[in-house]
Amino acid sequence: MAKTDDLREHEQVLLRLLDEMGRSLARQERLMEELENRHVHMRNSWIQEGADGSFMLPDEQELADELQRELERGRDQELELHEILDVLKRRCELEDRLLDELESHLPRDHPDQLPLELVGRFERRDQLLEDIEFESFREKRDRLAQTMQLLPELEGLLFEVVERHLVRLHREGG
Repeated sequence: MAKTDDLREHEQVLLRLLDEMGRSLARQERLMEELENRHVHMRNSWIQEGADGSFMLPDEQELADELQRELERGRDQELELHEILDVLKRRCELEDRLLDELESHLPRDHPDQLPLELVGRFERRDQLLEDIEFESFREKRDRLAQTMQLLPELEGLLFEVVERHLVRLHREGG
């Protein structure tokens, strides 16, 4: 009976983690939409400013204002990267917890060990995010883009392994 309770608890943990991952993905989607909306608004604002401005050479104050806007835009872009990084790191924590929970209940000699492909993707993800906070803006942006391309496939494989594991538990459990 204790083994049944342990397996039931294991299944509940897996399902809770999957639910959290879904919510984390939804948060990321909302953040990306919000950032896109900000960018569209900013571009429209620049277009309007350009249309309203004169076609004469800018004076010193206009140049100073433009430089200030560029500095603010750079700072905003850096903040946006950190917002994205925070959301991605949360997803990665959940993926790691899911993997740990899964591995803790897989027998070592079981034929359905985690595929090397999945482990390789986890390692690649970790390499991309390692010490990213200390990188230049361009390097952060590039690594985040690579990570975001990697995550859907990694998570798809992870979900497939979890699904097979849960199906096997139900078959073996009766």
